[in-house]
Amino acid sequence: MRVKAWDYWSISNEFKPLMHTWYLGVVVQFYLLFTFVLILVRKLFKAKRSYLWLTIVVFIGSLSLYFLPGVGAAQRFYILPFRLFEFCAGILTAQLLYSLKDRSIEIRQSSGSVIFVFSLICLLLLVFVNVGSVSGIIKLPIVVLLSSIVLLTYPYINNRIDFIVSNKWLAKVGEISFSLYIWHQIVFGFYRYSFSSSRSIATFVLLVSITVILSLLSYYLIENRVSQYIKREKGVKRLALVVVVATLIITGVAFHINSISGVVRDVPELDTYKGKTTDRMHIAYNEAPYKMNRDFSTKDKFHVLVIGNSFGRDWFNVLKEMNIEDQVEFSYLVDSYKNYDKYKDRISDADLIFRTMGPNHENNQSTIDDAMYIVDTYGFPKEQMIVVGSKQFGYCCGQVYSHRKSSDYFDLSLDIPKKMYEDNNHFKEQLGDRFIDMITPVTVSGNSVKVFTDNQKMISQDCIHLTQNGAKMYAEIFKETIEKEIAHLKK
Repeated sequence: MRVKAWDYWSISNEFKPLMHTWYLGVVVQFYLLFTFVLILVRKLFKAKRSYLWLTIVVFIGSLSLYFLPGVGAAQRFYILPFRLFEFCAGILTAQLLYSLKDRSIEIRQSSGSVIFVFSLICLLLLVFVNVGSVSGIIKLPIVVLLSSIVLLTYPYINNRIDFIVSNKWLAKVGEISFSLYIWHQIVFGFYRYSFSSSRSIATFVLLVSITVILSLLSYYLIENRVSQYIKREKGVKRLALVVVVATLIITGVAFHINSISGVVRDVPELDTYKGKTTDRMHIAYNEAPYKMNRDFSTKDKFHVLVIGNSFGRDWFNVLKEMNIEDQVEFSYLVDSYKNYDKYKDRISDADLIFRTMGPNHENNQSTIDDAMYIVDTYGFPKEQMIVVGSKQFGYCCGQVYSHRKSSDYFDLSLDIPKKMYEDNNHFKEQLGDRFIDMITPVTVSGNSVKVFTDNQKMISQDCIHLTQNGAKMYAEIFKETIEKEIAHLKK
């Protein structure tokens, strides 16, 4: 599986119907690789419990990797070596359960019940409630530990608790849990991608109902039947043959789609055409300003420094599209949030600094604080510091494409969060002419914004970053303002 959007919990990933299947890739990798290694170890070391020692070693190694300093959250989340300890914990828990059963170890029901209930409540709180006191990195190992304790103490709970946790309805949910996992994101993601970002209670109930129905069908018509089929003579071999053939076909189709960068039809509004577009087209445009992460080299030109993340690179591209480089030298600096000491010479050489806000509008007050930090710490003139506001163009491009056959397609507008408008107005009042308002110029009405430029091109390919056409549109909107600002500061 090829993961291109590392932040699994990003809002944009809620619209991807198959994003959650990354975990199936990890599971399959584990079953194939670990089984092969187990067989190899068993052959090499004839000892009966060689698999157990191997599991313990892999568990310790994987957990150590997981806590290794400098490892990114995405690596911990997606890559098998950092997740192996979970699978190993399952193997060790199963082995311990069998050992306890074989040795007829008795645990008082009262003690077993208390530990079981306490662990289960803590587990549910961690999984379904945002417990702020538990950091992200430690949360997963705690969930694995609590899950193991719940499984180990289950055989020793009293009848009343057993009646609650083992009732037939919960058991049925457990049976179809894999199908529920597969179908829920497909159903909800497809709806959000194709129809609407918001859900009424009626819509939510409908989507849940569709998910349950599809899960029941796939469980009884596929999972259950496959499970019964492999018990027959030659069933495993025939099923293996079907799986291999299906895998080859699906993989072949996937490689083909990947080889053409996923472009299966022309999308003129994105300047995307079959056989002529790479999958990094818009990303490369946004990343181009990285090349300008350097000190100023001219003396006779006006020095403009842009500080920010990918939204900063968007604004950098807007400035570049103004075609004013005959009089201006640009420099780009990735947002450092108060770690500017090694760039203080570049800051002091700047005649104008743009500090840009990011996509998370709830944290954008910190961007203003950071801009003021530069002013206060390095004595940079406040009148030469401008904060560029955040922007958004709906929630999902799929909701744009689904209307492409409509006669008013290019007049389409999409809603953005009302809170974003409120914050934008607040920042505008707070900073006055030291604030660049990116939202008002594209507002249609209320909290609805346009998604197409006047020449029928999409402003954004992902609802947050700018296409080249989007950057050109903003360049046209703000060119006069920026030129006046530069002329004023030159005096």
